[in-house]
Amino acid sequence: MKNKRKPSIKNKNTVAPPGKSPFVSPAPPLSERLEAWLSRRRKASLGILVLCWVLIRVFMFDSVANGPLYRMYEWKESDSAFFDDWARSLAAGDWLNQQPLHPYHGWHREFADYFFDQHPEKRNEILAANPNRASNFEPGKSLWNQWYGGNTYHQEPLYAYLLAVLYWLSGNGVYWMLLLQSAFGVGSGVLLWSIARRYFGDTVAVLTGLLYLFCGMILFQEMLVLRTSWSVFFALLLVWTLDRALDRRTTTAFLLHGISIGLAVLMQSVFLLFLPVAPVIYFVKMRKVSKPLVRNIAALGFGLLLIISPLVLRNGIVGVPLFSISSVGPITFITANVYGTKTIASWRPDAPKCAAIMDQSRGKLGAAVLGAMQTHPGAGTYFSLLGKNWAAPWMERNGRITKIIISINQWFRPFKSLF
Repeated sequence: MKNKRKPSIKNKNTVAPPGKSPFVSPAPPLSERLEAWLSRRRKASLGILVLCWVLIRVFMFDSVANGPLYRMYEWKESDSAFFDDWARSLAAGDWLNQQPLHPYHGWHREFADYFFDQHPEKRNEILAANPNRASNFEPGKSLWNQWYGGNTYHQEPLYAYLLAVLYWLSGNGVYWMLLLQSAFGVGSGVLLWSIARRYFGDTVAVLTGLLYLFCGMILFQEMLVLRTSWSVFFALLLVWTLDRALDRRTTTAFLLHGISIGLAVLMQSVFLLFLPVAPVIYFVKMRKVSKPLVRNIAALGFGLLLIISPLVLRNGIVGVPLFSISSVGPITFITANVYGTKTIASWRPDAPKCAAIMDQSRGKLGAAVLGAMQTHPGAGTYFSLLGKNWAAPWMERNGRITKIIISINQWFRPFKSLF
């Protein structure tokens, strides 16, 4: 009797194509191999990126320092000139900024001239209040000092104080500020690389670093006496410290995040929007109020108050609202929100309307907002304006889309009469 052989059951999964062994697994995709290769060389890849970021800034700084862009701060109509004047005033000894200090550019003069034409008694009042005035005394500047809140800081003060310290230490604050901005530009690259690697991996982090290397706008802003490059750094720093705080959930991490928010707010107050982010996300993750949650949120608040306490103390000494940090809010809102404004595409403020509202509101933000909205004949025109304000940055950054829309509109123009 013949032995019956059990039929072998072939595993379909082990069947290999002709000429290939069934025991060799297919090679991983190129993206996975690249990710693994970069993860093994993480320090080297970051080091190469840092070296590239440094070299391009060295060449950029050398070109700017020997060209006309370096002296941009000498143009008196520029924001750079005002920051330089502000820093020099602080370094000269007025560290508390006890004297009103605000810019007086051409458009400020236009507002003042129009207002004095309508209210000549206001000019006479200012002249009478300054009997020992100098020959170059300008009543319009005094008018704007009143509208801007006297010795309230014109803008968030951290940048001016950094520049003032550099003037006090070296005598050439602009040169060292541009060097410092370049150094922090490299720091921004490191933060950007770190955030991208944590959430998307080493490959995306390296590609992000290469894109950052050739970001001409950031390189250009680092070569100006302006706080734009600092805003980039603080935005990335807040994301990085927020991520660490939510990941580690330690008191130290939340304290550092609060300190970072405080510094960022002193550079640009819009960063105050970061304040509720960590508590809200932390509470959603914990889903209950606990002692660690309360302790960590308290540490965040303490870090913020620790940094802004000198501002509060200074404001109390000079006699302005304790938490006032900038005086440009009212005029910024008015010029962009009055009916028929022309400041969306370019800076062409409506002097008659804006000057009247500034005088009526006395530089108070709430009254300025109400005054600007009252210029609209109805709610529809204001919401239409809001739509234009939101769309303007997008349209400006997407010139091709704008041209396409204009072309389509022109093409359909002959047919509009049919509808």
